[in-house]
Amino acid sequence: MTHHQTFRGRHALGLVGLLLFAAGCGDSDNTQQPPVPPPDEAPPLSPIGVSVSRATDEAFSVSWAANSESDLAGYLVYEYDPDPTAPDPYRLLTAQPIRSNRFSSRVDLDATGGRPSELYLRVTAVDTSGNESGMSSTLRVSLQPSVGNVDQDPTSDDDGSGGGRGPSNGGTPGGDGGGKEPADEGGADNND
Repeated sequence: MTHHQTFRGRHALGLVGLLLFAAGCGDSDNTQQPPVPPPDEAPPLSPIGVSVSRATDEAFSVSWAANSESDLAGYLVYEYDPDPTAPDPYRLLTAQPIRSNRFSSRVDLDATGGRPSELYLRVTAVDTSGNESGMSSTLRVSLQPSVGNVDQDPTSDDDGSGGGRGPSNGGTPGGDGGGKEPADEGGADNND
């Protein structure tokens, strides 16, 4: 093998190596992109321990055990109509997730203009990705006739800090309306 043949062989190998290197470099910048985390599709756990703390024929207050998920956005409260002929058995009582694990509301008049004698409520938890848990067990709330001062806001706690339709504490984190809760008035059955 002559010096000229050796040079051509090395030159050919060098040229092939240069072409392979260039083909590998292309338009990519060869930097490692951080992995994209998979979307959060896991819903929070269903709320448990839903119970009534106050119920009259004008208003009610319910609470439940707080969820511990770090990405919890809040809770949705539904009124359930067990009538099988109802077009939609669930009516959302909270316009958006509430942060508190307590909810108070006035009682709406029924279709006949009267007040119902009982309500059925269910609660779900929602995370920051919009995943909604399954519904809590159904809470049956027996509504007792109101007794006392008719001028007082029926959704307020004893100190008058509640008010209006919706959560008595405005849905703020950790808020409890500030009032002293009376003992359960015996109007709730927790049925599935």
